[in-house]
Amino acid sequence: MVSVLDYFLGRAATDRVAQAKLAGSARGALEAKLFRLSRSGKSPDYQQALDWLQAIVDEGRTELETQHAFERELSGWEMSCRIAFMVRLADLHGRAPLVSEPLDFKPE
Repeated sequence: MVSVLDYFLGRAATDRVAQAKLAGSARGALEAKLFRLSRSGKSPDYQQALDWLQAIVDEGRTELETQHAFERELSGWEMSCRIAFMVRLADLHGRAPLVSEPLDFKPE
């Protein structure tokens, strides 16, 4: 039998992870807009986008660590931020996400 305390503690952790994912997604989308504005009139540079994204992720992880976030929260925030950044940046450019080389995917 699951105790009431275990139920609420488990639910609180799940809610925190979901909240971290939403916050990461919002931050990634916002930073993609800012990156695009900073590059106005210039073509997108893959390496600069990655550097910008890494700086955001480092800053966000530091901020969450000071709030004593769980590792699952940190991972959820980071992945959501990365995904939202790249998807939003691709959407702003009106094409597929930035890729340094074509992907060779061959299903078996």
